[in-house]
Amino acid sequence: MALSSGILGVTSRVVPLAVKPIAGNHVHLRNCCSPFLAAVERPPKNCSFSSLTCRYSSNSNSNESLLQAIKSEIRFAVEAQEEEEAVDLPREFPFKIDNVPGQKTITLRRQYQDEDITVVVYMPEDTDEEVENEYENENQEEEAEGEEEEEEEEVITTSLPLVIRISKGGGNHVLEFSCSAYADEIVIDSLSIKDPQNHDKQSTYEGPNFEDLDDKLQKEFYKYLKKRGITAANTNLLHGYMLNKEQLEYTAWLKKLMKFIQFST
Repeated sequence: MALSSGILGVTSRVVPLAVKPIAGNHVHLRNCCSPFLAAVERPPKNCSFSSLTCRYSSNSNSNESLLQAIKSEIRFAVEAQEEEEAVDLPREFPFKIDNVPGQKTITLRRQYQDEDITVVVYMPEDTDEEVENEYENENQEEEAEGEEEEEEEEVITTSLPLVIRISKGGGNHVLEFSCSAYADEIVIDSLSIKDPQNHDKQSTYEGPNFEDLDDKLQKEFYKYLKKRGITAANTNLLHGYMLNKEQLEYTAWLKKLMKFIQFST
């Protein structure tokens, strides 16, 4: 009995010592991880396993809406393109045309006597208000002659920027004109002589402003360009050609954009 009571006494002293650290550790664990356990025991009502999926689904829906808008614009662009008549340049057009899809310019080339002539034609631009007002004042009498002429005047809403370069075989210099082509006239904006081998272009004197030249000299330069095929009749043909190209490039751009958005979804 004494042995039994001794054992029981030892047990009563040992067991609490074994239990208390465990109980203490358990409390400490809950205190450290109580936010995590609380989240596990009481999940928020709005929290769900599919929340991440919903977020991707929302992006997908957003892209789908964008794709539908692009497709609608493509249909509109194609319809507008079909309504426009194709511009066929006449056989007597003096230039060969280099039209590279995806580029915003075309390049005209021809040889005139011993000269190599290139003309870079840019997309149509809205006419400047000052130039447009000046043109309307100069042609005020013609506009009053009839409705047909008024409709022709309404077409004058854009101009074609041109960069004309003329070089001669064996020569080291290039005569360069920057021009704006309107419906019934070509305006020389600047004139310069360039050396392709000169890399210090900023310090090179390229001549005065064209409008500061003597009036007679200006007229002679207009005649000079006219002899080389730079005429209002030819640029009018190019105007329709470039409008058609702009529509084609816009449609192609929309299709590239649609493919990119489709790939990213």
